[in-house]
Amino acid sequence: MSISSSSPCSHGPRQPAYPWRFGSTPSVRVASRRVGVFALSLLLWGATQAVLPRALAETPARPPAEAGPGTEDEQARAFFEVGAQAYERGRYVEAIDAFENAYQRAPRPGLLFSIAQAHRRAFIASGDTADLASAVEHYRAYLASPSELPRRRDAALSLQSLTRLARSAARAEVDEGAKDSSRLMVSSTTPGAAVQIDGGERVTTLPHVATIAPGKHEVTLSASGYASQTRRILVPASASYALDLALQPLPGSLSLTGLAGSEVWLDGRLVAGLPVARLRVSAGPHQLVVRKQGKLSYERLIRVAPEQDTPIHIPLSNTLQRKASHVVLTGSGASVLGAGVLTLFAYHEQGVAKRWANTLRERPLLASELAAYDRAAQSRDRYRTAAVATGLAGATLAVAAALLMGFDSPPFPSAPAPAGEIRQNEPDVEALPGFDSSCISLQLRGQL
Repeated sequence: MSISSSSPCSHGPRQPAYPWRFGSTPSVRVASRRVGVFALSLLLWGATQAVLPRALAETPARPPAEAGPGTEDEQARAFFEVGAQAYERGRYVEAIDAFENAYQRAPRPGLLFSIAQAHRRAFIASGDTADLASAVEHYRAYLASPSELPRRRDAALSLQSLTRLARSAARAEVDEGAKDSSRLMVSSTTPGAAVQIDGGERVTTLPHVATIAPGKHEVTLSASGYASQTRRILVPASASYALDLALQPLPGSLSLTGLAGSEVWLDGRLVAGLPVARLRVSAGPHQLVVRKQGKLSYERLIRVAPEQDTPIHIPLSNTLQRKASHVVLTGSGASVLGAGVLTLFAYHEQGVAKRWANTLRERPLLASELAAYDRAAQSRDRYRTAAVATGLAGATLAVAAALLMGFDSPPFPSAPAPAGEIRQNEPDVEALPGFDSSCISLQLRGQL
């Protein structure tokens, strides 16, 4: 369609000022757009009034930033640090309370292990079987976790030991009529340990739980290869008393053979020189180092059995520097020998030239004789020069060999890290809890 207008000054229709494709004028197009926008606004407003109230009613309110999960982690971390410090100071009741608060805010498997550890130490300190039961319960909960457990082996071994102790405690229930009797629980990490109470029967199954009368008692712990230990204790009435003892191994001895004069270093200290016969040392692991100038050091971690002699032969081989010094020394000897041979040749030629010189004093030499004299003198000079050069080379090589031998000393051994005793029954779970942003775990101190 086209739109035209007339004017008093025009004859016929006037063309539109802008030739739009759809044939509409700007004013009509703008007006139609405004009507469309207004209609769309009304439609959106109606939809908003119908849907928005219900959507607001169904959507839960978003918690403020300070109530987000980050705060829970920070609180868990704070409780964990409090528990760790209390654990270090032996305040296990406070440590348990702090660890449980941390677990409520961050239920991670590592905290179950921390709680179990604290209950275990509380039981050892007080003998309260409730702590024993709680330790067993939390170890089991930790092992039941489906996630990866870095301390699974430690928890399993501790659970096994505590379960045996709990069963022994259950078998030693106090008789209802004996209200004044008490219980004594004895355990030890020493393999093969046996306990005697007041000189009675020797019990080899540990941990051992016995019902005893309150008062003073004498407990003796012994094991083959270990020094016996006796404790005198005072057990209160109607109470439980726990005793955990570790025996010290009896000393053994070392007999060492090898290159005479070699230095023997034990655990970073110089103790003797080879050969050594029955050197008395403490039983257990030791760092043995045998060193001698020009030899490769012998370094081994050895184990000395209690009350036994441990014989060891020490093989020492030459260092690369010592081998090189031998090669240089051989070259020096060859050079000196060569210089001697060249000197003999020069001496021979000197004799020939001297004979022609004596003949020259008696008569004039013929041309051939004079040529022979010159050849002998020249050969003498060449042999002498070569002998001097070869002799100097031999002396230089001898000095080099001496320096290589003189500075071929092995380094002094430093004190090694303490070698841990490998126990056969259960790990040392004296642990310090550790916390990070992704997991909670325990870092063991000691040897497994």
